[in-house]
Amino acid sequence: MKVYSFPRSGTHFLLALLWTNYHTGNAPNPAPAMARPDDPPWMHARRWLGPKGFCPWRHLFGGHRPWAGQSSVLFILRHPYATLASLHRLIQSPLPLGEFLCSTSRAARLHWIYDADLPMPVFWLRHAASYLGGPTVQRRILAVVRYEDLVAGRGLPLTACPLPWPRRTGKFQPVTERVGWSPSTEQTGEVDVPSEVRDHWRHWLGPDAFGYPL
Repeated sequence: MKVYSFPRSGTHFLLALLWTNYHTGNAPNPAPAMARPDDPPWMHARRWLGPKGFCPWRHLFGGHRPWAGQSSVLFILRHPYATLASLHRLIQSPLPLGEFLCSTSRAARLHWIYDADLPMPVFWLRHAASYLGGPTVQRRILAVVRYEDLVAGRGLPLTACPLPWPRRTGKFQPVTERVGWSPSTEQTGEVDVPSEVRDHWRHWLGPDAFGYPL
């Protein structure tokens, strides 16, 4: 079982919750994966997830690429505005946030996910739809976890799909530390998005996207 996501969707937070509450095993040479104060926001993910990384839950990470037929998937989803606002901060884009949200995937340095230059709303939707699409996909997806539910303390919606690991304790343990690669400081999905940006997104996607109002 692996966790998949669009970048900046709360991936490490979910990984940390799983590792904290279940006997998932450890990645080789585990050590605390807390954020370091001197980490620049562009620090490459391989520091955390690569063969020489020191993140104890990196063996649970499946990747950020779109669904490609794999089974036993946990997919974490976050409001696209908050997801891309976090990405904007991470890559230190010179564009204002509103302009960034209306730019293209190549401007956001996301061409490694899809080798295509797509409008940002279409790019995010295409990635999410690869996991949330038709019946063939849904039979392979064990659960869709929303970042907003995790930070609100509502836990993991996994009652319909038991996880393959034994629980560490009877009571669900929260993760209170900031974890992962340049952790987000936002605790909700609220992002101050100009009305013209919202209009741009609605033109492409309609009034909502997978339950997230635009």
